[in-house]
Amino acid sequence: MSPGPAEAVFALADSDGDELSGWYLSYVYDPVRDGSDLVIIDASDFQGKPAARVQLPRRVPYGFHGNWIAG
Repeated sequence: MSPGPAEAVFALADSDGDELSGWYLSYVYDPVRDGSDLVIIDASDFQGKPAARVQLPRRVPYGFHGNWIAG
């Protein structure tokens, strides 16, 4: 499998924001180390470098997804 991002989840920065006020979070698989990274992209600079990249200790399976909703 080639490296590639999973479907991104949008996290709004605050309740008064719009689609440019937040972050996109996605898992990206790295076949060289057989692990995944959580990549965080600033929505106002989508083509820029990631705001953060968190190296996870193992691979996140393709198709894995979830949502967190304030209750």
